[in-house]
Amino acid sequence: ACQALRRMSDEQLRDIGLEKKDVE
Repeated sequence: ACQALRRMSDEQLRDIGLEKKDVE
């Protein structure tokens, strides 16, 4: 799951309420 999130763009992460720092 974490690897998939890291492959998402910052915009996609913001869409689901996350930031890069939350998935690194």
